[in-house]
Amino acid sequence: MKLLPLEATVILSDDIVTRENKDGTVIVMKMDSSDKFCKIDGAAAELFKDLKKNIPLKTSVESISKNHGVSLATVHNDVSAFLTTLVSMGIVTLE
Repeated sequence: MKLLPLEATVILSDDIVTRENKDGTVIVMKMDSSDKFCKIDGAAAELFKDLKKNIPLKTSVESISKNHGVSLATVHNDVSAFLTTLVSMGIVTLE
């Protein structure tokens, strides 16, 4: 899999609705003719919340790496896979 550049700008789609649950999970629904939704938890939920706050991708990845004691390379790889999935669902776009 190709790693996404950490300098990429992640833009949340205008036609999504999000809900943050008390346990830290995030539910994301596309409000178009499809029935697409996903439940995001753990470090992925942290990333998604950061993106909603317009925190740069690189800053969020570095923070997750530090807070969870996981190498930057591992987090970068996991985030690339996660964001690629969100792009395919139409939840985010990358610039």
